[in-house]
Amino acid sequence: DELRNALADIFKVSITKNFVVSAKDRTGNSVYITAVVSNKSTEVARSEGNDVGFFLDPGTYDVMVTNSSTGNSKRITNLAIKEKGIEKRTVFFGNSEITVTGKDTEGNPVSTLVVLYNSETGKIKEISEKNTVHTSALEPGIYDIEVQDLETNDKQWARGIVMAEDTVIKEFVFKRGRLKISTKNTRGLPVKTNVEIYRNGSAEAIKSSPGKIFHEFILPEGTFSVTIRYWYSKAQREIKQLEIVNNQTVEKQVIIDTDQSQ
Repeated sequence: DELRNALADIFKVSITKNFVVSAKDRTGNSVYITAVVSNKSTEVARSEGNDVGFFLDPGTYDVMVTNSSTGNSKRITNLAIKEKGIEKRTVFFGNSEITVTGKDTEGNPVSTLVVLYNSETGKIKEISEKNTVHTSALEPGIYDIEVQDLETNDKQWARGIVMAEDTVIKEFVFKRGRLKISTKNTRGLPVKTNVEIYRNGSAEAIKSSPGKIFHEFILPEGTFSVTIRYWYSKAQREIKQLEIVNNQTVEKQVIIDTDQSQ
């Protein structure tokens, strides 16, 4: 009876695991690991083995995976656990590592989102969110990188990156300028407006700023159109062919006829 109850408990735990992490070395052999799961810097679970499983409540976690024989550690960030399904991750210990950084042309760090793709299959290998420096351990192969400037939404790609037994460093430089808009009525009084920014030729706004007297944007270098709408009526103004140049600030004072009803 005791054995039956123990086996029942083991079976119950094993089928309710919704996160499983394992590790391999650079030759593909399994690695014995210790995995520590944290939520908002507070440890919530810990286990060790070759394949380590947990049952976690829905939420976002960080996981520190440590190679028990060498002491080397790799971090899994922003692990999303959902109501249904099992998240499986494999950590690779070895010399195959890539570091991706985002900067502006003056060398200042830029907050980016990085997506790593397997070049051969086109499938996403890893997503690294909101950071200025992204480091990932990868098994040997060929990868594509998509990097998005989170302030301007501008994207850049690097394709066909060969990962072997080495460390690869990729730096992405974004050309950015600043746009400042202040709005007044025909009597010279500040008024609240909604501002929308469009890339030339696009019908979808890339930036918006609602209900302000003063609007400020960081934009990628290029040509844009701007729509300024009065907060309380249909009155509006447009700026067309607005040029944003790298490292420069464009300031616009817009006079809008707030008495206009259409």
